[in-house]
Amino acid sequence: MSTENIASSREQRAEQNDFATVRIPPNKRRSSFVVSTILIGFCIAMSGLFAGAELSRGLSPMTAIGASLLGNLILVIYAGLCGVIGTREGVSTAMLLRHPFGRNGSRFISAIFAFTLVGWYSWQSGFFGNTINAMFPGGGVITNPQVAAVWGGLAMMISAYHGIKGLTVLNIIAVPLLLIASIVGTILAVNLAGGWQGMMELPVEGPIDFQTAVVMVVGAFAVGGVIQSDITRYSKTPFVSMVATVIAFIGAHSFVLVAGYLMGMASGTTNVAMAMLQVIGVWSLLVLITAQWTTNDNNLYSSSLALSNIFKVPKKRIVLVLGTVASISAAFGLADMFVGWLVFLGVSIPPVAGILIADYYFISKRKYNFAEGTRYGSVSITAFSSWLIASIAGFNIAWGIQSINAVVISFAAYLVIDNLFRKMGWKRFIGKEHVELEDGNTKVVE
Repeated sequence: MSTENIASSREQRAEQNDFATVRIPPNKRRSSFVVSTILIGFCIAMSGLFAGAELSRGLSPMTAIGASLLGNLILVIYAGLCGVIGTREGVSTAMLLRHPFGRNGSRFISAIFAFTLVGWYSWQSGFFGNTINAMFPGGGVITNPQVAAVWGGLAMMISAYHGIKGLTVLNIIAVPLLLIASIVGTILAVNLAGGWQGMMELPVEGPIDFQTAVVMVVGAFAVGGVIQSDITRYSKTPFVSMVATVIAFIGAHSFVLVAGYLMGMASGTTNVAMAMLQVIGVWSLLVLITAQWTTNDNNLYSSSLALSNIFKVPKKRIVLVLGTVASISAAFGLADMFVGWLVFLGVSIPPVAGILIADYYFISKRKYNFAEGTRYGSVSITAFSSWLIASIAGFNIAWGIQSINAVVISFAAYLVIDNLFRKMGWKRFIGKEHVELEDGNTKVVE
């Protein structure tokens, strides 16, 4: 077989595995429209609708809009920087983390990412079952919440199974429908309140203040910002990646938050399903289902990429296993038991972004190598100590936004600690080195 045929065969295998552990070649990059559409679908999430409805417990309309915009501006900054790294290097988040955290260190982080995202996949599958039951309460066994959670979870697995192609097809169809539904819901909610003036005059009571609201907005998508590279690695240029990020967060995510807020205010409830039923009607539950789907397939997609960094198994098989386990867990309500743990990770995972940003832009001078023969340390002392410091500080500093406090502290701590280790000549990694193989996997250097 010729050299050209061997190279072509490798690329075909890599593409079939959605380039899970190798760079995406320039000719396989996607248009700005496709990348933006996928990111918008990811950002039109149930978490945004819920967070928006919760803002009605204490904020006036203009204050809620301000909190939504500020929170998403914060998300744009750190998610955008992470996304640009993915675009420049053409690899997933899990692959990028091999440099600052080490090969085995990145596996540990990948496992946490996968656990978190699969947990949310399971939780949303359970919510899907409840939504189907609300739409067809007399539909028999197939609309039973537990049964619907299983077949719904398995159905949502389809687009993630087909990788970036599946995400593209689903989001090109779903995103316009979701945006139209949100616009209609917003208009009807304002009319229900007697116009914008009537909305402004509605009584506002509750414990939520502006600072808490910004925390909620950031927290609704804190983890999603860290894994931005999983999508933006398909962007053709860093500019396209950043523009897509701005559109997705400032545009789509802010709008979803405000729509949730206005429907919550008009209906007098923070229960998103009930609010949409009162404002739009029964068909609004289709919007909830679509919103769950466009977010959940991304959850499963990114979790499969993370585990591809650990196991030498085709990504599609990982999707099938994870999707099946998560769907069954949803039927038994197991995900509800993990929600507190998942929220805990919502503060402890964002510091990973701060470390990646510091390492790539300041330590490595915007250049990572993933070519055959690249050597990685095993576990980074500097990265994990910075992560620990930032996580502890994030949970214990009362002022500000927990997730962002943790990102900023991890960024600063990593720069200080890593530079100190280099200056003192101390060993920054423990364990044996790993060397990159041609297929994106690594082996231990004896």
